[in-house]
Amino acid sequence: MNPLRISVAVISDLETDQRVRKVCTWMHEQGYLVHLTGLQRPFSKELPTRPYAQHRLITKRQKGVLFYAEWQWKLHLALRKIPADVIYANDLDSLFPAWLAARAQGAALVYDSHEWFTEVPELLNQPIKKWIWKKLEAFLVPKTKGRITVNASIANKLQETYGFPFAVLRNVPQLISVSADSSLLPLKAQGKFCLILQGNGINIDRGAEEAIQSLHFLPEQVHLLIVGAGDVFPLLPNIIQNEGLQNRVNLLPRMPYEQMMQLAAACQLGLSLDKNKSGNYLYSLPNKVFDYWMAGIPVLASNLPELRSLIQETGAGMLCKEVNPKEIAQAVLPVLESNSRYAELCLKAKKAAALNCWENEQLALRTVFERLF
Repeated sequence: MNPLRISVAVISDLETDQRVRKVCTWMHEQGYLVHLTGLQRPFSKELPTRPYAQHRLITKRQKGVLFYAEWQWKLHLALRKIPADVIYANDLDSLFPAWLAARAQGAALVYDSHEWFTEVPELLNQPIKKWIWKKLEAFLVPKTKGRITVNASIANKLQETYGFPFAVLRNVPQLISVSADSSLLPLKAQGKFCLILQGNGINIDRGAEEAIQSLHFLPEQVHLLIVGAGDVFPLLPNIIQNEGLQNRVNLLPRMPYEQMMQLAAACQLGLSLDKNKSGNYLYSLPNKVFDYWMAGIPVLASNLPELRSLIQETGAGMLCKEVNPKEIAQAVLPVLESNSRYAELCLKAKKAAALNCWENEQLALRTVFERLF
């Protein structure tokens, strides 16, 4: 019997997309023939060698309506050329070209929604764009044979909206041993109590600005690292300067996952501070939370449903009542003042990491494929 051929599509540049990497590696380990198609960005680095085929498409534009149109057209053409029994579309911005290619090839279509796409902040004040994406999703979801998303809250919302069940596959890390590398800390952060906020989507309303301002209410021993990229990143240097906090904050660019984890392990507390500004943020479950735990550090998280449930279940962190500078500081201060309290949180973080890992989570992916075939 010939192995199942799976064509995977995603708009990311592949290098740092840990969810897609884990899914494709799992597929390969099941004996499937996997071909992954992504997007070449100006900042993209050379792709690391992986056990499945991968390539990236180049677009002339990098944002806006014309970018999405160009991406979808080029993705459609690329997918038509890749023989497949299954086309696995990651997010709504890949689903339409994936459906066209699946229909042409007689392939099964799987939809993996990494967020509540039609409720992202970028569409809040764009009613026409939001209407188009919602109509597109409503048209395409019934044509899928398998549906997956990132947490139970979004799965429930999508099922309520479209009447089809969505399996839950959380974006948790593989169970690994992470060694702290203090040499990765900037010089002025060494020997300090370091807060870290990391991610490739550090955007407006994700708490970076408030995290910076919270330092005014915290002792000098507290230092903040913001690591990654996002639309708020270019604004942060001015905020830091205006607040007079140049000696207490470092901005670091995106880095390889393994290095970022070693840096996180050298810090003391991870931050996840999404605000309730959109449906997507309200029901978010950022993968950075699980990365912090895998690095052995507790979490300070905003009081959103998925995060609240997880923190209450594991005890591996604290909740911030409101994402504002004073509330952030008030949540951090008790940890600074009690070594035993901090040690207890770190122990619970390690226990949470052992439970919330890819080795356990991938069973959900196996169930989806067993139902498919």
